[in-house]
Amino acid sequence: MRAYRSPLRLFVFGMIGVILILAAVDVMFGHWLSTAPESNDGALSTRGQAQQRGDIVWGAAMIGIGTLLVGGAVVELVRRRSVAEVSQEGLTVAIGPHETPVFIPWGAVESIRTDEDLDPYDGSRRSQLVIRLADGTGIPDDPLGAVRRGDELRVDAEDWSRPVDDIASSAREALHHHRSMEEIARMGPPSVTWDTTVATNDDADVKNRSAGVPEAGSTVVGVDGGGDEEELEQEDGP
Repeated sequence: MRAYRSPLRLFVFGMIGVILILAAVDVMFGHWLSTAPESNDGALSTRGQAQQRGDIVWGAAMIGIGTLLVGGAVVELVRRRSVAEVSQEGLTVAIGPHETPVFIPWGAVESIRTDEDLDPYDGSRRSQLVIRLADGTGIPDDPLGAVRRGDELRVDAEDWSRPVDDIASSAREALHHHRSMEEIARMGPPSVTWDTTVATNDDADVKNRSAGVPEAGSTVVGVDGGGDEEELEQEDGP
């Protein structure tokens, strides 16, 4: 199971960037909505020149921020790089530098749950994926979009395309499967013993006697057609 950045949020960020760029053009040149610098008879006054320099600075900053928002939204929408992925081997989350993926094997995970935390900027509640680590090797000390609190890694999941509860449920199932396979591997294959009985010569003789078959090397007494007894030697072999 995978989660991506929410397309709706990316679209909103892109629109904010477009608005900032249009506002910058208005502040720097158009003055359709913003106030134009002060002028006297078409010539900028000293105060108007200072206002114009401020407008240029503000406009340039708005264009830069708007371009970053639009560019980032377009790249994310086109590339569609996952921010969280659950597999049989472990959990991958994009918390490395520049949102590079960090792989956490199931052997390094103690438990997985969801939680909510307050946004430090606006006070809103944001969904989080909480990973309790048994081994924190390979986890960045300052992860991007996440916070480490002791042995817990709290990953911000507010702008994911899938509900964080779905990702957590899938991760718990994969973790349980991994532990079950480890337990089976530690137990080893079951031993199977087959009881077999090999007939010996003595056993064969007993069966032959019970069936009336003469033993090998024994003498058989028979009667011929004239009533005389005749001894026959039972030879070995067929």
